[in-house]
Amino acid sequence: TDGISVADEANGNPEADGFDNTTVGVRGRYAVSPAVTLDGLARWSNSEADLDNGFPIADNDDRSESEQWSGVVRATVDALGLQHQFSVSGSDIERRTFSAFGSVFEANRQAYRWQANGDTGAATWAFGLEREESEGSLSTGADVDLGTTSAFATGRYQINDALSLTGGLRHDSTDDFGSKTTGRVSAAWRFGPGFTLSGAYGTGFKAPSVSQAACDFCFAAIPFPTLRPEQAEGYEAAIGWRSADGRIEGRATVYRLRVEDQITYFFDTATFDSYYINVAETATDGVELEGRALLGGGFDLGLAYAWTDARDETTDARLLRVPEQSGSVTLGWTGDRLSGALTVRAEGDQDDSGGVREGFVTANINAAYRLTDHVTLTARVENLADEHYQQVLGYGEPGRSGYVGIRLRY
Repeated sequence: TDGISVADEANGNPEADGFDNTTVGVRGRYAVSPAVTLDGLARWSNSEADLDNGFPIADNDDRSESEQWSGVVRATVDALGLQHQFSVSGSDIERRTFSAFGSVFEANRQAYRWQANGDTGAATWAFGLEREESEGSLSTGADVDLGTTSAFATGRYQINDALSLTGGLRHDSTDDFGSKTTGRVSAAWRFGPGFTLSGAYGTGFKAPSVSQAACDFCFAAIPFPTLRPEQAEGYEAAIGWRSADGRIEGRATVYRLRVEDQITYFFDTATFDSYYINVAETATDGVELEGRALLGGGFDLGLAYAWTDARDETTDARLLRVPEQSGSVTLGWTGDRLSGALTVRAEGDQDDSGGVREGFVTANINAAYRLTDHVTLTARVENLADEHYQQVLGYGEPGRSGYVGIRLRY
């Protein structure tokens, strides 16, 4: 595609930034016996993209080239009363950026995983082991090797028709960032005429990724800050309702998430330095509402709304690029062969580096026509009203755009 200007054209950036991508993929599955199945997939892609960079972002001749591949091979074996899955996966990427601050980033990842699944009717469970290794290097000379060995177990128990419990434990032992055991418990209780009450509590642990540890796309004096792993604690409660005939349903959820040492990309508007840092403590409180109704005549209506208060606990500043309010309304229709939907989506203002991105409302429409059981024609129009808006401050979005396609199932 010839594209649009990455830097918003309304800010005086008329140059279109193009994008070319070629992707080739293959997948297959072979049943060795009723108890043994092999499957795998491989994908290769090559892309070139024009870029706009700087502060404030503006037209320039920057561009990037990227080549990447990924693949996985998996064996599924039924033995000892369990279903076992053994898998090996890998990926590799090389990305070159051509600009006044040109760079090369290379990274690869390998993962080895065994998982066993069990089911006795009232109880289901899974447990396993995983080893992940990754390495990355930059043209600056930065070179990072990371590894994590993990053990995990999850289970669900249906006590009776009304009450179910779930739980899980995970232990991550990293080569460079220490070890941590985390867990999650939840419960759901159905009561009254169609009501469901649920709650959950959990903890989390996330070591820096190879891109973060190598400080990909960082522009500042070396050495960059030494990152610490994120540690999180969260809980939620929800109540839902579904009508007896299943035509109307809704759900309301409240939650709180606290993260210590949250990893974020920091841009200093005074010095123009940019790099990854740890935010000492963040807290996110939220409310989510959703509903769906079958209206008759093939029509259905879906509603979603989210209120999010995400803040740095030290400064009380709002976290960047997290709108306080967002929501959508979707009116769909389904016939024998033809189906379609109109979606109106809205987001409120959100803080960003160097300013505030204003809220927006945009509408999209899509349709599909099933020619046969295996062939479907698709079409969609995005930004139906041709509104000017920004998803991220300074970056442009396409005006009214149309797409047609064909979907094959085999």
